[in-house]
Amino acid sequence: MMKKRQFKHLILERDRDILQLAFNKPQRLNSMTVESLEELIQAINLVREEKAARALIVTGKGRAFCSGADMSFIQYLQGLKTSADFRHILRDIVQKAMNCLEELEVPVIAAVNGPAVGGGAELALACDFRIASEKARFIFPEVRLGFIPDGGAIPRLVRLLGYGKAKDLIMTGRVVEAEEAERIGLVNKCVPPDELMTEALSLGNRLSECSPTALGVAKRMIDHAMDVDLATSLSVVGFAQADLLKSAAVEEGVRAFLEKRKPRFEVK
Repeated sequence: MMKKRQFKHLILERDRDILQLAFNKPQRLNSMTVESLEELIQAINLVREEKAARALIVTGKGRAFCSGADMSFIQYLQGLKTSADFRHILRDIVQKAMNCLEELEVPVIAAVNGPAVGGGAELALACDFRIASEKARFIFPEVRLGFIPDGGAIPRLVRLLGYGKAKDLIMTGRVVEAEEAERIGLVNKCVPPDELMTEALSLGNRLSECSPTALGVAKRMIDHAMDVDLATSLSVVGFAQADLLKSAAVEEGVRAFLEKRKPRFEVK
């Protein structure tokens, strides 16, 4: 059972059944490089192997959550010889890291402690929940530098906030302060800085009281519902529910309810 794993750019550690993954380059405002994204993929794979984990909290050390692509990373991309080389980096490293995070079975909570810029904001969007410190702010600055968000912000913002607000944030590159982020639904909750991790852990603990199997299925069903019509979604939900009703988790959940106690869900 993993307790703590120190990478060059990240720290992955465990507090009982809650895992915490922190970007650990505060002197660079936790900016992203090819190496840090590759480490992120490795860390997510380790989370996937932790069968007893009930939630993952993603945050940043120091005063920033993640300031996005390091300038050296952008210059490296500019120097690639062909568009095929760029698409390889984008698909197999940048987008893969975000997608792997989003596709985890366990719920993922972004504890946004400070600025989430560019790829850092895209990282937060790939999480299931976003709790923001009052010092947090979200910026999609790419158009001001001559390019566009490419790690998933465009489709995820459209799905989360709708076309109009997605165009507002992406096409102006303006700063979204934490209070506005909560008001428009970009984050689930905004809290004072000293309450951020307490709030994230509280959410993680509430999630840990639920069936991990049901949470994983619910997460997949919600994501699937964004891509299909209502009838298809209802049909798929029906098949998923039929499987769940035969599971040990439902048996334990019903028994616990009748016995007026908390359920003890097991993860296999």
